[in-house]
Amino acid sequence: VMACVPYGHGGFSSKYKRSTSSLLPSTCDILATHEPPKNILDRCLSGEKAGSSSLRTAVENMKGLPPKLWVCGHIHEGRGAVRTTFGTQRDTRETLIVNASNANPGRANHLVYGPIVVDVSSKDEITDGSKKPIAQEKRTFRAQKREKQEGEQELLLAIDLGLRCGASLFDDTGKLLRYEQLRFADEEDLHKRAPELIDSWRNDINAENSIDSNGLEIKNILSYLAVEGGGHLFDAWESSLDSEDKKDIQLVSVRPEEWRSHLLTPKERASSRSCKEAARLIARQVVSDFGLMGDHKGRFKTDAAESVAMGYFMANHLGWIERKPLISRYSNGKVIVPR
Repeated sequence: VMACVPYGHGGFSSKYKRSTSSLLPSTCDILATHEPPKNILDRCLSGEKAGSSSLRTAVENMKGLPPKLWVCGHIHEGRGAVRTTFGTQRDTRETLIVNASNANPGRANHLVYGPIVVDVSSKDEITDGSKKPIAQEKRTFRAQKREKQEGEQELLLAIDLGLRCGASLFDDTGKLLRYEQLRFADEEDLHKRAPELIDSWRNDINAENSIDSNGLEIKNILSYLAVEGGGHLFDAWESSLDSEDKKDIQLVSVRPEEWRSHLLTPKERASSRSCKEAARLIARQVVSDFGLMGDHKGRFKTDAAESVAMGYFMANHLGWIERKPLISRYSNGKVIVPR
């Protein structure tokens, strides 16, 4: 038995007059809804859990067994699969919940993933279109602050996605430690070198033997990997965290329009060209005000500049940098840059 709930009934529309419970049978094997249930695969970019409480309550109150499979979408950042148990008036059974969203995080404007295939005839194995198993647990698309231990200093690595890309490294005091323009030959080269780059940058920082105000050695922990964009190149950075020594690094997907809306003026966001020019100016300011390497000399490579700007935005989001306004400007609105 398969049941479907019309889009919008979980709380986004008053079009449907009947209660959610009345739209569901007493039991079903497969349930398809647009929205996910509350608190399950439903965390959006803002950090809010935006799933449907009414849908979850309706399933919990089913007279018979809950569905074996619950397929949903809507919250693009929640793509993934989990197993859970819903309470019922009879003996319950495990439900496999699959958020099959395949668009980019935030407001959808392009597809990022292919379909998810669920073989419910055997062991409920979850695979993508190529039959390759996908992770049951999803990395977050919004930075969740971790509990910092004594003697630790957290690091954020910001990546402007591409085969020609930028990378920047911030610490939890808001200091810009390093930035570079990088180039990869192809996707295979990116998959190979991405984990090596993470190891190299992390090891280089720890090799400097930083000392705190009490004379104790500081252990630098790479806590966040923020990547702008999505698609196959994003997958390379995600897979770079598969090893045991990187399992605690939190992967965060950042939309270009997200950091630009916080750092750039509407006029600067008017075109791709003006966005890039503004990013180069903002990066110069960030390097001058927060960098440890002195003012940037020469022309700022766009990809490196955008990684610095995006990393600066993320450092502010994490509470590492508190400055209002975030960007210092002249009275005419232009970015103040070192001369």
